[in-house]
Amino acid sequence: MNNVSSKMTLYDMLAMVIPGFLLLMLFPFCCGCIVLSKWINDIYTGVLLVLASYIIGLIYHKAVEYLYNKTEFRNSEKHIKKQSERFYDTFKKDGGKLPDEMPISTRNDYYTAYYALMKENMLNSIPILEVQVAFIRNLLPLIVLYIIAICCCGFPYCNINSCGLAISLVVIAVILLLILIEIRNKIYYLVWEGNEYLKQNNHKS
Repeated sequence: MNNVSSKMTLYDMLAMVIPGFLLLMLFPFCCGCIVLSKWINDIYTGVLLVLASYIIGLIYHKAVEYLYNKTEFRNSEKHIKKQSERFYDTFKKDGGKLPDEMPISTRNDYYTAYYALMKENMLNSIPILEVQVAFIRNLLPLIVLYIIAICCCGFPYCNINSCGLAISLVVIAVILLLILIEIRNKIYYLVWEGNEYLKQNNHKS
């Protein structure tokens, strides 16, 4: 079990294992019985549960990623430009010297800036933020599935008002969506910030 867990990255846990486990939990949830709780103390079943969660989560992750990539929400050029403008406004107010020609800040410019930072190992906190985006992105459809399951099957795990729980999940989903947008914009901002810092350092050397 330790060998399995040590090989898993934070991205694997947040983007695949946890969503996969939550999908597994929907089966006993909708059948009105609790079977997974009896397996927790069984180490062999625990290993199988982790592997099953990972496999299901991997398939689910790829499906969500495919649908996400088909939308304008992923690396939206409109928001990329907006965060570029926001960075240069802040940069100017802080006394920074603006480039002679302001960048157009297209999606291709953003990709160029991102991979330039990656090449120089200057992404800093961006990979952590990307893990958070993947986790929330994969969690949102699951919340919708749980809301549907609660409305159709009730909540068999404990005596909780199903209507109140469903409303709470809707509120949580909205909050998570807003957080997702904020993190995504933060990533765009940090890429432009790092790119400008990298260009100025290259001019000095």
